[in-house]
Amino acid sequence: SGDKAKSFYWDFGDEIDKEPCEDEECIHEFKKYGTYTVTLTVTDEAGNKVVKTVQIKDIQKRPGCPY
Repeated sequence: SGDKAKSFYWDFGDEIDKEPCEDEECIHEFKKYGTYTVTLTVTDEAGNKVVKTVQIKDIQKRPGCPY
């Protein structure tokens, strides 16, 4: 439709962090290893919403990785 994105709502799918991120770009740290469903909802100036979901599997700390 050509309308610009007005708002962003990230849901990282973890039970620990209930606070959503409402910025275009977000940094999120998962507190537990596992598989997560991450959802981004974008709303444009006309109020139209687009929802994209991706599953991130086996989040785990790698040997030698500081984070």
